[in-house]
Amino acid sequence: MMAANSVRSDAKKIVIIGGNACGLKTASRLRRRCPGYDITVVEQGRYLSYGACGFPYYVGDVIKDYRSLMGGAALRDEAYFRDVKGVRVRPLTEAVRIDREKKAVEILSAQSGERESLSYDTLVIATGGVPTLPDIEGVDGVQGVFTATTVDDAVAIKKHIEAHGVKSAVIAGGGFIGVEMAEGLVERGLDITLVKKGASFLPAMFDEEISLLIARHMTDNGVKIITGENVAQVLPDADGNLAGVVTESRRKVAAGLLLVTKGFRPNDRLARDAGLETGRTGIVVNTKMQTSDPAIYAGGDCVGCTDIISGNAMNLALGSLANIHGRIIADNIAGDDEVFPGVAGTGIFKMFNYTAGRTGLTEREAVKQGYDAVSVIVPGPDKPHYYPTATLIIIKLIGDRQTGRVLGAQVLGAGEVAKRVDIIATALTLGATADHLSKLNLAYSPPYAPALDNVIVAANVLKNKIACLGRGCSPIRVKEKMDRGDDFIYLDVRSPAEFKNMRIDHPSVMHLPLGKLRTDAETLPRDKEIIVGCMSSLRAYEAQRILEAKGFTDVVYMDGGLVAWPFEISRS
Repeated sequence: MMAANSVRSDAKKIVIIGGNACGLKTASRLRRRCPGYDITVVEQGRYLSYGACGFPYYVGDVIKDYRSLMGGAALRDEAYFRDVKGVRVRPLTEAVRIDREKKAVEILSAQSGERESLSYDTLVIATGGVPTLPDIEGVDGVQGVFTATTVDDAVAIKKHIEAHGVKSAVIAGGGFIGVEMAEGLVERGLDITLVKKGASFLPAMFDEEISLLIARHMTDNGVKIITGENVAQVLPDADGNLAGVVTESRRKVAAGLLLVTKGFRPNDRLARDAGLETGRTGIVVNTKMQTSDPAIYAGGDCVGCTDIISGNAMNLALGSLANIHGRIIADNIAGDDEVFPGVAGTGIFKMFNYTAGRTGLTEREAVKQGYDAVSVIVPGPDKPHYYPTATLIIIKLIGDRQTGRVLGAQVLGAGEVAKRVDIIATALTLGATADHLSKLNLAYSPPYAPALDNVIVAANVLKNKIACLGRGCSPIRVKEKMDRGDDFIYLDVRSPAEFKNMRIDHPSVMHLPLGKLRTDAETLPRDKEIIVGCMSSLRAYEAQRILEAKGFTDVVYMDGGLVAWPFEISRS
């Protein structure tokens, strides 16, 4: 590998298609490495290097000026990249075709209408993703229907809300952007209805227990949710402005704005037309980010990534990842041998006063991949309970029973979520086990974390399950048993005051405080399954161990306790 400060002075021609995160990170890094190279960036849009992940916060008026998304006072425009970065950027210029034999890109200027050919020694494709648009009847020509792909989209959404005094909106799609947009629009005072085909939120990213808690938090904050169907039709008013939508079940929803956030697909058209290898997840690249043509690299949302746990190809559309790709591409063009190892599938989003984050495999995916998956749901304060700002978070941690390897996690709550997700993402990347995780020397002081961090506690609970000391049951399975009318006991071991204040209202529920369990255990039937519950599952685990010591053989506790119960609950 070359030294980091080495440079090459030969004027190789580098053409980069795409002027956002990956493309301009490649150009900027390569200019620092190779000051003599001829670097040209072609961008179809008018704006460069913008923070698309900030769109929900601009539309929600947290960010006042859209130019903040492009550097603010140090606006990242054509002049900035020319004068500061020494890179030639051509906005409003479309790359029409790649001629691999001639090593040239045909481009079309939107301003002049002229076509020309740019020759290259090395080509970089960083064309990002394009929105997946459903088939919606009557959408053509109606004002008030938007996607959220470009800066122009974000500006137009905000202008439409303000110009038309929009009071209600429908969001089609329940992905990260849809959820974040819902928050922003609610904060602006709009009545929001979110329509999505699936029965749960982000099913590829979160297991059902966490997904249901996400949905409950959204409804608690005023978002109406319609699941199991898509938006099928738009209804315009007499002036051609959106007045409402119709769902597949013919339900009508009034709305002055329809935001379609059904997801994105890799923008790999140029690569496919040029005969490069592509697949379900976009342009196929090797670990050096080279395509099937060694003279062409690709990165960002237009390429697939390798999941480091399963080894499968996946899509992960993140600006952070696109920047990493760009740096690796630049270093390899400069002569290094940099390798991109893959991703843990880490993601996070804000949802009112909650944060939801995840990394690695879901439990469902782990089972599908053939792992002997075991999971735990562990609520707890993100700081010592006595510290004034301590706030609850819930961790679902997934591991492999046979090896103890950590496979994934989902974290939700009003407390410090990002730190815990990042700890577990690092552990996944390094192949850590639950035992490794349980013994980490993490930063501890009451303003920041409890003495045993939530991650360590979750790892210890996972170790208990793997060792068959603790045996748990998901709240989803408990609810299914109740709905079926199964013959079992749900034993609530909280105090009488807690039980009176809040409880599950069902015939299977029996109350016996933990402090009386050792003396009164014989009042419980031995011929029925007993599922023990409490507030967070800590006392329930104690109760399980007590009952097993007394010879009860069919006892489990409910994972996560009432904190993780996403269904209706009775309160006094």
